[in-house]
Amino acid sequence: MAPTVSLITFNLHDKGSDILAKYPGIIKEDKQPAGLNFYETERTRGSNYNVEIKIGGTSLDITNVKGLLATEDSERPSEGIKAITITSSLTGDRNISHEDARNLLFKTFQEILNTGWIATIPHSAPRINGKHMLNFALNSGNPHGLDPTYLPTIDEWINLENLSSWEFYAKGAYLQIAFMREENDPKPNGKGAYLIKYDVISAKDYYKEFVAPEMQENWTKHLSTELANAAKRRAELELKLQSTGVPILLDYQNPPTPQFD
Repeated sequence: MAPTVSLITFNLHDKGSDILAKYPGIIKEDKQPAGLNFYETERTRGSNYNVEIKIGGTSLDITNVKGLLATEDSERPSEGIKAITITSSLTGDRNISHEDARNLLFKTFQEILNTGWIATIPHSAPRINGKHMLNFALNSGNPHGLDPTYLPTIDEWINLENLSSWEFYAKGAYLQIAFMREENDPKPNGKGAYLIKYDVISAKDYYKEFVAPEMQENWTKHLSTELANAAKRRAELELKLQSTGVPILLDYQNPPTPQFD
């Protein structure tokens, strides 16, 4: 039987071997031939953890964690953990109303913003917010980068698909939060069980994803071109939206791009 622990805590960029040593019997290691090391919780029926991840000057505190997976590049062991995926139960072991689930999730967003995370808009998405961003996301079939300060109506909420997401950044890291409904009664006054998926990724690996796999070896040389392409796609979308009367957040700026070696 695995040891009992209520809180797992570590820093982004901690070495996987250190986490393994800190939580023996709680965290297991899975080394893959592709050059990645995975560190994950030993999942047992009914087990829940609380997790605290320290990132730069802020932290991410998650309760009722069902699963944790941290990824390390075995070819860059000095960089430690580069990405973390955590799944938690928003509603516990019961179904609750969709309205209550929505309110709990947006309370979580506010707590995250209060700790120093900043809401961000994907680089190629238009600089819009609130209901305008929700409508754009739903109409485009790509419900990501939603506004965490806009509380959708209950009809809007139940029409959001699984894995609709909101994005945040802090110094050195990006965070995407998505939800998944289970045992869902889709009526506005219905109930459901909700899981929340947190994806944390280092800034370096976030920007590497802009570059195609075949160019990864010299990805920093291609990054400026890919960011320019994203800016062009954003500008084209904004022109179309402006023509329909949607206001553009002209003062919004992307998070600063770090300097990479």
